[in-house]
Amino acid sequence: MSEYTTTTDRAAQIRAAYKAKGWSSRDISVRAEYYSMGSSLHVRIKNPAVPLAVVEAIANQHESIDRDQFGDILAGGNTYVHVGYTSEASAVLAARVLPALQAAEFELMQADDNSLIPVAGTPFLLGFDANHYGHRNGRSLWKDGHIQSANSIEYLATTAAIQMQGA
Repeated sequence: MSEYTTTTDRAAQIRAAYKAKGWSSRDISVRAEYYSMGSSLHVRIKNPAVPLAVVEAIANQHESIDRDQFGDILAGGNTYVHVGYTSEASAVLAARVLPALQAAEFELMQADDNSLIPVAGTPFLLGFDANHYGHRNGRSLWKDGHIQSANSIEYLATTAAIQMQGA
């Protein structure tokens, strides 16, 4: 029989695992939140040098979601884990990729067709995002298939940078 671990205890265990990797509260914050019928662990990466995949692997071990025989989430007692970079860290990461995406966007705007333009220094391609009327109104990031669509090239830069951080 397993012993119940509070969300606060889980947060402390996550902090200890990050500390063992050499990361302090200046690099990563871990916060426990309680609400009716459940709880969450919020992990925010403050240091853009800290890789998202490693942080997620540690934190996700502490997620606990009960499901029924059909896979639906049961109400009550679940602990959810949310991991991501702070907006400041995301901006630093995005700045590394943004000039290349802007250059690809310029080239894309010159194209007569629905080309996918390589984004220099990255494994990504940039294309138009077409709505159901066929209008080219936004941009799409591609790599081995579609990744993300957005109207903001800065948003796509953040997505690309975070994916490259984990690679």
